Amino acid sequence: MLVLELLGTLSLRNETPPVPVSAQQKRSLGLLAILALAGRQGFPRDRVETYLWPESSAPLARHSLDQTVYAIRHALGSDFILSSGRELRLNPDLVQVDAWEFEEAIRAQQWHAAAERYKGALLDGFHFTDSREAESWIDAERARLLREYQQAVEILANAATEAGDPTRSVTWWRKLANSDPLSASATKQLMLALAAAGDRAGAVKQARLYQKLVRQELEIEPDSEIERLAATLSNHVIAVPSVRDARDSVPLPVETMPDSARLTSVAVLPFVFLSDVENSRALSLGFADALITIFGNLEDVVVAPTSKILNYAAGTEPAQVCRDLGVRHALQGIVQKLGSQWRVSIQLFDAATHKITLSEKHDFKMDSMFEVQDEIGRRVVESLQSRFPSTASRSRDRYSSDPEAYNDFMAGLRESLPDREETLRSAVAHLSRAVERDPDFALAHATLSTVSMDIYFGFDPQRTWLQRAEDHCHRALALDPALPEGHMARAWILWSPAKGFQHTEAIAALEQVLAARPNFERAHNRMSAICLHIGRLSEARIAHDHSRRANPQTRSGNLEYFYLYSGDFARAEEEAEAWFRERPENMVTLYTRILPPLLRGDLELAEERLAAAALKHPPGEPLIVSLQGMLHARRGKTGPALDCVRRALALPITFGHAHHTYYQVACVHAVLGETDTAMAWLERSVDSGFACWPFFRLDPYLESLREEPAFKRLVADLEVTYTGLNIKRL
Repeated sequence: MLVLELLGTLSLRNETPPVPVSAQQKRSLGLLAILALAGRQGFPRDRVETYLWPESSAPLARHSLDQTVYAIRHALGSDFILSSGRELRLNPDLVQVDAWEFEEAIRAQQWHAAAERYKGALLDGFHFTDSREAESWIDAERARLLREYQQAVEILANAATEAGDPTRSVTWWRKLANSDPLSASATKQLMLALAAAGDRAGAVKQARLYQKLVRQELEIEPDSEIERLAATLSNHVIAVPSVRDARDSVPLPVETMPDSARLTSVAVLPFVFLSDVENSRALSLGFADALITIFGNLEDVVVAPTSKILNYAAGTEPAQVCRDLGVRHALQGIVQKLGSQWRVSIQLFDAATHKITLSEKHDFKMDSMFEVQDEIGRRVVESLQSRFPSTASRSRDRYSSDPEAYNDFMAGLRESLPDREETLRSAVAHLSRAVERDPDFALAHATLSTVSMDIYFGFDPQRTWLQRAEDHCHRALALDPALPEGHMARAWILWSPAKGFQHTEAIAALEQVLAARPNFERAHNRMSAICLHIGRLSEARIAHDHSRRANPQTRSGNLEYFYLYSGDFARAEEEAEAWFRERPENMVTLYTRILPPLLRGDLELAEERLAAAALKHPPGEPLIVSLQGMLHARRGKTGPALDCVRRALALPITFGHAHHTYYQVACVHAVLGETDTAMAWLERSVDSGFACWPFFRLDPYLESLREEPAFKRLVADLEVTYTGLNIKRL
């Protein structure tokens, strides 16, 4: 009999003869997995077609399913897959499915048998469909089976504890803790079991592992009960430093975090060139950017991003920089020409001791500039008592050796960060010249892709910008498949209106960025924004706090929307006003500050801010017009409200997030009692990228939809879909 394993790694096996290769193709295994998950009752053909071929037409999907079924029957036997009308099912006489046996053991309360059959998460690591509906169904099944397994293990653990069998008790509690390493209750029970078995040191070690994991993964303080239990078992109380809640204060300097985090922080200032050289401005930034990149690859070093050091002139007093950026160290360099050679003198300033902790001179020839940058990076890393990454890319591989391409790249990099259209267009011109001079300059291609997307998303929605972004991103990753900036550009493209805001795929691309560059501020900000749009609010806050760690002055709007979507409109008001004071002309800032008073019912203040936004920007922004419609609807002015809806939908969408306009149109109709129309626009908002289901549940403008079955189904489906999404790295 063939054995189909779904728990853990998906596999189809047989002792003898071996399973034919045609039955082990990815699509064939995917079909077998779906039918197995459906159980013995079978699964409708049309749903299988939708799950496995979501992008195909109905006739093509039907043909593809027929071909796949034929291939499996040809390989495994004509009656391996049975059909009855429009249903398909596996023949239980010919296949043994581990998930079936697991559930049978659960129903029979055979807890040992159930625990033995559970080898891992359902279909762990196997992705065979682009259907959101299929992935949601599988995620829900995965969570359900895990809960059943945990229930079985907990029963076995309690039974062993009650029977006075400490060895078996430890075994089962450890299995439960391993299935949910962030569970305080499972950790506590394992600690008690270890202590009962005479292993107090192991119990304390388990507490430390749990505490470290919670701080790293969740960025919160662990359950205090765990520390108290560890202290009791150690026979003395161990004080654990805590981090103040960042919601209530300016983020703390990295060095005030718990010692277990082992973080230090540094800012690299543009280097000073004492000798007159034609490209000194590019070289000044180039030295700093190379070192920022090196430090950004380290897990235990936080480095201020290039965007922040552009505000400082070469030679700025280091203590001031440390105070401004909330970092402990500032690295400065002075470069001068000595005959046929160059000399770079570096100093690492420690703000905690007000001393220079590293001072060195390095002589080099200009053609070995990249090597000396890498050597300086190694020496500073050693001084910071960190470990230089063995996989760090060399500066020579990162930058162009063509002087003109290098100069144009640095000029483009310097102009790529502001949010002004004319500056970004100038950056495009410089970066375009850089890749023309050196077509193999991967970093320049990636940066050009990102800047093109910035223009496309925020200023000029012509598809030529999108095409340029895609072309240069593809070129960058073809030249360097591991380039973090290349994957950053790819994430930006995926999470855009033209690509339908592919949340899952964009998150995966950002995880590749952060795996290589743990402290990449912009990647954390983008991760935070995506999490906000899919209702993963705690993860959005964690990602935002990571970006603030790299740059305490970062202003992305994510914190404002975290408070809005959490229902804390008062805190959202405070943050929105602070952002407005910094950037009073910015369209997004003007829009954001209207939302808090509108949501909490202060219609006079909302009207005042709407008028201010209209004065600073010409009429015709759909976001603002649809907000005006919400204001009219709340005041019971049906005609003006619907007129705003018509105008908003007739206007060209100039802002990247059209889904927010659709959402606000849904709010207008909901307030006016037009629930069917409101649901249609809410679903369109979801389909075009805005799926923040926790906010849907609390937004006062959607009150009339709360009891609608369609609303409940939509929110429940979104909750299952996005809570099941595994975000591995923040």
